[in-house]
Amino acid sequence: DYPEFCEKYRAALAENPAAKEFLSLVKAYLDEQDVTLLFSSKNQAENNATALRDYIQDQLGISG
Repeated sequence: DYPEFCEKYRAALAENPAAKEFLSLVKAYLDEQDVTLLFSSKNQAENNATALRDYIQDQLGISG
């Protein structure tokens, strides 16, 4: 199910040594422009891009 997917996805990101640099890069881009996350899923509400968006918003303190 999607909540379980999100939990595992966040855990994988937390363990990834590149996540901190990725978040810094995203923040720098967001200071200047919008950032687009691409995905390939029939479900537009529950997919890896929405999970990543929520993770980014949480980590950067952005309200969605």
